Amino acid sequence: MPFKHHDISAAINLVDYDIGKCSFTYWDTDTANYHVSTGTYTDWNHGWAYRNDGVDIERCYDSFTGSNGYNVGWTEAGEWMEYTVTGDTAAAYQVLLRSASPGDPARVHLKVNGYDVCPPRQLPTTGNNQAWNSTFFEEVIVPAGTNVVRLVIDKGGSNLNLLRFQNPVPVSSVGFTFISAETNTEGSAVIITLNKPVTLFTATGQDFDVKADGAALPVTNIILSGQGGMQLTLGLESPIRYGQAVTVSYSGNVVFSDDQGLEMFSGQEVRNNLPRRFVLPVRIQAEDFEANSGYQLETCTDAGGGQNLAYANNGDYVDYLITVPEAGQYEFKFRVASLYWNGSISIRLGNDGVFTPLKSLSLNGTGGWQTWTTQSVIIDLPQGNYTLRLHSLSGEYNLNWFEISLSSGLNEIPGLKDFRLYPNPSGGCFSVSAEFSSTTPVTLSILDLQGKEIYNWDSGPVTALEHRIEYPETQSGVYFLCLSTRSGQLLRKIILI
Repeated sequence: MPFKHHDISAAINLVDYDIGKCSFTYWDTDTANYHVSTGTYTDWNHGWAYRNDGVDIERCYDSFTGSNGYNVGWTEAGEWMEYTVTGDTAAAYQVLLRSASPGDPARVHLKVNGYDVCPPRQLPTTGNNQAWNSTFFEEVIVPAGTNVVRLVIDKGGSNLNLLRFQNPVPVSSVGFTFISAETNTEGSAVIITLNKPVTLFTATGQDFDVKADGAALPVTNIILSGQGGMQLTLGLESPIRYGQAVTVSYSGNVVFSDDQGLEMFSGQEVRNNLPRRFVLPVRIQAEDFEANSGYQLETCTDAGGGQNLAYANNGDYVDYLITVPEAGQYEFKFRVASLYWNGSISIRLGNDGVFTPLKSLSLNGTGGWQTWTTQSVIIDLPQGNYTLRLHSLSGEYNLNWFEISLSSGLNEIPGLKDFRLYPNPSGGCFSVSAEFSSTTPVTLSILDLQGKEIYNWDSGPVTALEHRIEYPETQSGVYFLCLSTRSGQLLRKIILI
């Protein structure tokens, strides 16, 4: 079925998104797929009005001119809808969006032909999910001809009714400005999107300032990118990491669109697009995978609830992205349940798509699919970033979570039954826990690489301890934690970032 073309001068009712499959013309997080049978019902349209596909639509009572009596509701982060619009000439528009929210409202932005055309905007709280208000996006440039407009929901929480492109002005009458920035998926570059094509630039790394968690990342090269030359890609000397807060600034006068110079900007947020990566030591919930081939999810009745992987078959696998801060022996603890004794998991480490089997774990029967126990295995891991793959050699079994930590080396101190140091790396605050077979005094100290003591704490006689160390003023780098008793000493490397 052909897409519906909206005249850009008319209101666009958001329920009239382009007709097509999920992920092609819209994305809705609770879409169900009934081409396969899972035995589980998914309600794929909460509103059950106007259309019966994945987007949640309900009756709308907004009296604003152009409303057709229906709105999109139950919005969630990551959802989007696309609309095909046509116009005779290129222009910069004021875009009106009607929304309603009783409490925590949505945050949205617009794309045209795949490129951001405005920064994200927080929508207003209106007091009721049918109390409607207008938000305005200024100077949104739309080329002449047929274009695809995408409304992206960065954060859910608002009902959405209609868009209106209004008050057009010539493109030449608006400034040449920053729109948005994001990292590439490797963290090696920042991609800046501008509102107009770049026709001339002589910029160097000195003209841009990129910071990650407040620390400067030198820019090594700049290239023109994106269809139509509306993006600049800044190559970085050091990569950005997952979870870091990144900003970018421009202080030059060397980037032009025709005769307009790019307006300076400072401290603009950069979307960090690096995939989630777990830094060891860590406990990973089994459902927090990066990729899943074959496993199914089900409700878990183990302590903490949540979901577990289930229906494991030979050849199924799940992948997790991990960072190993230091090479060494690590203990893997798996929380498993099974009615049978035939389960087996191959633990593999991947780099550039090549996976090396490290060790296999044979799983014991526990007497039931929700009767849980913990099994462990010791594995040598090299330092670096890897994909950890849990490959099912045989099934069936269920998996709730697994935990990876440096092997405790409990034999270093007689009577030491358990030891944990987390998180590591740390921003300056971390915890130490230990358990002993008998009462003993304990001393904790931190040493720098020259052996100088920079922290010391005595517990007095204990059989167990849980101590938090806060040392945010210490410079980043490698240090050593020393746990001492009358029977011996345990030394562990710590990394402060």
